Amino acid sequence: MDLPQIPGYTIHSLMAHGACGDSHLATGPSGEACVVKVFKTMSINRRLLGETLERIASAGEMEGVLPVIDYDLDQRPPYLIEPLIGKVEGDVCASRSLYDYIGSEIASDTAWEWVLQLCRGVAGLHRLGLAHCNLKPGNVLVDEAGGGALFVSDYGQGWVHGIYQMDPSSSYLHAPPEQLLHPDGVDSGGGGRWDVYAFGVLAYRLLTGHFPRGHGAFSHLEKKLLARDPSVQSLTPAQVANALNEETNISWPSEAQSWAEQQRRRVIEYCLRLDPDERWIDLREVEREFLQVESEVDLRRERQRVIDYKHSMNGKLKTFRLAAAGFAGLFVLTAGSTLVYRHLYKDKSDALVQAEDDKAKALAAKDAEIAIREAEVERKISEARRTAAGAVAGQQALLGTLVKSQEQADLLFDLVMDKRPVQSPGFREYSDTVGELEKFYTEYLSQFESDEGMEVERARAMTKLAELSLAAGRNEQARERFSAAAGQWRPIVGAHPEDEDSRGRLAVVLLKLSRLEFQADDIDAARMSVDVAQNMLELLTKTNGGDVEYGKWLAESHVQKGLVMRQQGDVEAAIAEYRRAVELYRTLGDRTGDFNFRSDLAHSYIELGKLVRGTDNFEAALMIQKDALATLVEMNEERPELVHSKFEQARAFGEIAEIQLELGEIEEARKMKTKAVDLLRDALKEAPDQNGEELRFELAKHLSGLARALRDSGQSSNARRELDEAMKLFDELVDAHPEKSLYRYRRALAMWQSAEMISGQGQHSEARKINEKAVVELRRLLDEGGLAEDQKRQIEISLAYLFGDLAHISEVAKEREDAVGFFRKAEKQWSHIASQYGEDPMISDALVWCRRRLSDLSQ
Repeated sequence: MDLPQIPGYTIHSLMAHGACGDSHLATGPSGEACVVKVFKTMSINRRLLGETLERIASAGEMEGVLPVIDYDLDQRPPYLIEPLIGKVEGDVCASRSLYDYIGSEIASDTAWEWVLQLCRGVAGLHRLGLAHCNLKPGNVLVDEAGGGALFVSDYGQGWVHGIYQMDPSSSYLHAPPEQLLHPDGVDSGGGGRWDVYAFGVLAYRLLTGHFPRGHGAFSHLEKKLLARDPSVQSLTPAQVANALNEETNISWPSEAQSWAEQQRRRVIEYCLRLDPDERWIDLREVEREFLQVESEVDLRRERQRVIDYKHSMNGKLKTFRLAAAGFAGLFVLTAGSTLVYRHLYKDKSDALVQAEDDKAKALAAKDAEIAIREAEVERKISEARRTAAGAVAGQQALLGTLVKSQEQADLLFDLVMDKRPVQSPGFREYSDTVGELEKFYTEYLSQFESDEGMEVERARAMTKLAELSLAAGRNEQARERFSAAAGQWRPIVGAHPEDEDSRGRLAVVLLKLSRLEFQADDIDAARMSVDVAQNMLELLTKTNGGDVEYGKWLAESHVQKGLVMRQQGDVEAAIAEYRRAVELYRTLGDRTGDFNFRSDLAHSYIELGKLVRGTDNFEAALMIQKDALATLVEMNEERPELVHSKFEQARAFGEIAEIQLELGEIEEARKMKTKAVDLLRDALKEAPDQNGEELRFELAKHLSGLARALRDSGQSSNARRELDEAMKLFDELVDAHPEKSLYRYRRALAMWQSAEMISGQGQHSEARKINEKAVVELRRLLDEGGLAEDQKRQIEISLAYLFGDLAHISEVAKEREDAVGFFRKAEKQWSHIASQYGEDPMISDALVWCRRRLSDLSQ
């Protein structure tokens, strides 16, 4: 077979055949040994592989990742040059991979060290926003000369979307079911979870020598594939996926030898979950789990060392004291031992004090850095104010000045935008300026309405008018103006597709338009706008090497699309959008250290967890909310003065409590709800005017949740007190904002909850009156209309449950005719819900229950 020709490299011999191409031993321009991998053009996703190689090459040296020397995927044949890991003897290379060790006698410590090394290496890829997609033993090289260091290779290849031909490969045996069945999932951000599963398979095999699932068939097939047996009949991806799904559980061939090993195994078991939602999002989270285990091991070891030392010294002291009565001469020795003991502990005390001093200095340095940044922001604002003041010097009309100077107008525009939203204290100071700016940009548009060559300026002016409307809270006008701005940007982008700035502006305009369309309940239009915006931002982010600004807008587009998909009832699609937003915000936060990205990450975690909880996947939802909480706690430690951080913490605690209630963990739920309530109360005390309405609403919700948890744990009087406070807050919110249907709906639910408590105390007549008030409120909301589809469905279901509760109260109170009447209303309401939204098990069970009760009462 002829060897390929690669300019600048001398290829000596074939090293190995692979599913995506062949590897050859070569020497480079300077005579250094290297590996040239020549790809089969039909066996790679050129776009995915190109992005992966570009980022790794740009990142420089990374722990546990084989570097990229050179590559050219447009060459015929496409190739990749990598360093050689192994020894060269003549034209033959002796290199080793994990295949050479799996199934052999590896010391447990070595196996675990390799597992942790592998985790760190793939986590490094995930920090770059990359997925490996093809983790298997042959793609993890072992550098024996380097003391057994591991290097991950062959990234961005394997069974992914865009592969047209792939030789039978052991890749399938290490992939999760969702990758095997849906290789296009890599385009929607699923690659990180694929790698988590494949890492789990590799880790399990290193530790046990076996596949975690399907060992007999998989190991037999793997041996034939590695031997290139021509008679081998490989399994298809679907067959492998089916085999995996038949073995839901995994087991270990022996008991863990220590607490640390037990905890590490637990991490690997989570990696091997068949449901991707139950795995960690990527290897960075797995790395954090392993680090947490190591920290706990170190802490336990240190505690035990101190305990052992104390016991040892105390034993010696006791012996010395007893001996002192008969051997006075040993007194000196005893005293000396005691001094040694004190001296050792004094060193520890000094070390602790020093550590605290270091921590205090670090915090002080961070505070100083924050103060410098804040001072710089204030300086820029002051400078802008002085410039704006200069514009009106000499009693000149502001409008006249703006017409003369577009630059001055843009400066004032930026100043006003810094003061958003309308509720911020500084905004009112510039409300007159908003009006003058609108006059300026409107006149500017009219002056150049049809001038050729001014299309971009007209589009920019219309965009600024839309932004001003949005900042002033005039949403309907903002929607019209953003729509007009989009209409002006589209022909510009069409005529100049290479103009990335115009495409970026159009994408942001469409994203903001989608939000306003969503608020106006025009869901189809919102979906169309966000789809176009997201596609443009995806391309801009990729072509600009992960530009932070485009990345930020791309993340926001996934959040917006998640909202739209949830409203359209496609929960799975909404979950996928929020998962992508989480990945993007985490990458942006890691790259920039920007506090705001971490805040957006925490918010996206919370919303994602709520969606997952809605699918009854409570364990996965709980893990997501704990991730949100960990992020928020870290933010609060860095910036404790921020009320928003406490608000989001409270939301995370509240969501965790809701999940625990679903799991029947009543006491844990009560503790979480109590933490949420305490945080919100503190936030209201510290800044009563900052987001006060939102904070009070959130507090009212959590108080009613806490009341439910207290009641379920048998603390009825405390539950009554918390619910009364919640009702008072809901009443105040509804009185101040009667137009807000959400406040009225939540108050009706709190009334229903109050009726349940009162009925449980035997006050059936009073409970019935309260429930009837709740029914009136819910019917009024439905009659008034203007509700989003999911809101309307929730209210319809709540109304059906309320009729059932009224029937039950009447039945307990021996009011048979009223009970029959309410059960009929409940049956009618459930039938209406089934016809309107389709029947599901919950609706079917409710209808069966109503009809059975009606049958019992008629006898």
